[in-house]
Amino acid sequence: MIRANREVFTAVARARKAPATRAEGAFPPMMALYGDSALLAAEELARIRRTVLGPDADAMSIGEFDGRTAKLADVLDDARTPSLLGDRRMVVVREADPFVSAHRDALEKYLDAPGPGCVLVLVVTTWPAGTRLYRQVEALGGNVSCGTPKGRVAITSWIVERARDRHGCVITPGAAEKLFALVGPDLGLLDGELGKLALYVLPRNRVEPGHVSLLVGMQREEQVFIVWNAVLDGDLPRALAQWNQVREVDRNAVYWALPGLAARLRSWVDARRLIDLDAPSAAIREGLGHYSRPEVEVPFLRRFPLRWWEDRLLDLLKADLASKSGGGDVETAVEKLIVRACNAA
Repeated sequence: MIRANREVFTAVARARKAPATRAEGAFPPMMALYGDSALLAAEELARIRRTVLGPDADAMSIGEFDGRTAKLADVLDDARTPSLLGDRRMVVVREADPFVSAHRDALEKYLDAPGPGCVLVLVVTTWPAGTRLYRQVEALGGNVSCGTPKGRVAITSWIVERARDRHGCVITPGAAEKLFALVGPDLGLLDGELGKLALYVLPRNRVEPGHVSLLVGMQREEQVFIVWNAVLDGDLPRALAQWNQVREVDRNAVYWALPGLAARLRSWVDARRLIDLDAPSAAIREGLGHYSRPEVEVPFLRRFPLRWWEDRLLDLLKADLASKSGGGDVETAVEKLIVRACNAA
């Protein structure tokens, strides 16, 4: 009996010393959601809100601030103001990098006497581990990484897990690789495509590479060919406008557009080589591939020699290689290619 009581006392003492964890449903007075993924940060915020305030939280229990313009006094006053409708409150500072940089000392002092029942959440892109504020929040269990997984293998693994856990379907490794190649590393865009794919494969609930090519690849190819069609027409303003539109709609356009642009250039190089060999028209059309316009493209290709088209393809491949090593700008290279090709038209 004495031994049992001693074990209970020891367990209680350890629980009092240990910081509360999110798994236990308790949140520290300050949390930092750090990283470059808006999707993961938004989902973590939603989890915190449900746990801290419950599923039916009133809007008056939440304070929202923009870290680029927020004043320290306003944020801390809100955090220290008791909720009128309950004993818990949540204050969120979004895009808080400049806010934290300007008020780091004050935030460290705030943790000495935080607002009662309030969770102050800082949504930041960078959160240096060497700072005292980081260590304070870490000791409370409040640091949460919301960064994009690093590298192709990690992201494709995330795609497989996300398909299973969030969308209730199985995506094969090959399909996950293809989706990453087409969409790029943006988790929000990947999740949106997974949602469409999961609906498409119902009731089988299995996504194959062919499904990705059909639903995702065709859309990307069509956008690339819209740009090339403007180039073929010699319409430089329209070609650049189409390329800029692709980039504005999808900031990861260079990830999936570059293979399409390079593939089209390769087909033009092949067709120009066949033209030099006086190959039959049918062979040239086959060299141009799908979506071709031989009646426009063949005269277009004749304007410059084969070496000129090979150099343009080499320019694009060099830009791709330089960007992967951190020394080049693919977007600028694509714009130069469009300008040169339109001049050829």
